[in-house]
Amino acid sequence: MAIRLKKIPTLFCIIVFLLLATESTGFDLYAHSIMYYFHNTPVTHSYLLFDEILFPRYMLLSYIYEFFSMLGIPIGIVAVVLTCYPIYHIINHFDFNKGRLSLGNSLIIVFILLLSFFYSGLSLVLIWAVALFLTNKNVFLLGGVLHPVGFLIFLPIVVFKKKLMKFSLLALVVFLFFWLMMKIDFFTSAKVENVKYYIDVENMIDLLNIVIDRKFNEIVGMLIILGVSIIMKARIRKVFDKIYVPSHFVFLSACCVIFSFNTLFFIKDRHNLILDILYFDISETVHIAWFDFGEGKFSEGYRYQDIRFLRELENTR
Repeated sequence: MAIRLKKIPTLFCIIVFLLLATESTGFDLYAHSIMYYFHNTPVTHSYLLFDEILFPRYMLLSYIYEFFSMLGIPIGIVAVVLTCYPIYHIINHFDFNKGRLSLGNSLIIVFILLLSFFYSGLSLVLIWAVALFLTNKNVFLLGGVLHPVGFLIFLPIVVFKKKLMKFSLLALVVFLFFWLMMKIDFFTSAKVENVKYYIDVENMIDLLNIVIDRKFNEIVGMLIILGVSIIMKARIRKVFDKIYVPSHFVFLSACCVIFSFNTLFFIKDRHNLILDILYFDISETVHIAWFDFGEGKFSEGYRYQDIRFLRELENTR
């Protein structure tokens, strides 16, 4: 039984991979893959702070994408690692000894699996935030600098966990890294092109309101999961501990989601990794996201706009 229990986090990582492999090419994962496949061409916007520090669209995540793209590692593989690492530690935090989970823990697992399926820069931040809250490991502070909204999401957590000083030092180091990258001018993400917002003291509050308005649902979702986690640690936890969900029910639910969406995408004639492999018909977008290990098959003779147009065709036919 002990060996089987040790394999449970790995099993969840496999489920996460299958969820990502189920996403059709219309999801954010493939948009990110195309953007950073053409890493020599600035195709996305950025933010300029006080005319000195350039924030790429996805903050530190932009540099991670570009770095591994330069090494020839597909963004799909990078996304799997970035998603599975915190989820492995989250699952490892729960007790599966009795073959059942409390209702609160089950809801957290369902929440992070849904975030995995709807992969984006923000959903990645939310997963890392849950990992920080549950495990209290400092490595997950990095999640707060993966996306501009990460600061808003992580602020209440680091205050509650008494890690505000560590998070502030991390943010300072990241800002210095961004400034240094601008001076070196090595990464395309550090080039002052396509600046969407010039951030200064006067418009900072206005931009904050814009961010909250656009990401309101995600922020509320994080606050809900934070609230559930706090409740689970409070006295009322005894009530939640009396309500159990069989652990295999969570597995079965994830399998049903994977099967249902693949069936839906099959009916709608959509491309994703699983269906393309089954039909031996790898689309350009899927190839870029999962199979182009530095060969640059579409980097010559194609532009970003060309692949983006092909991706749109795959999702409208």
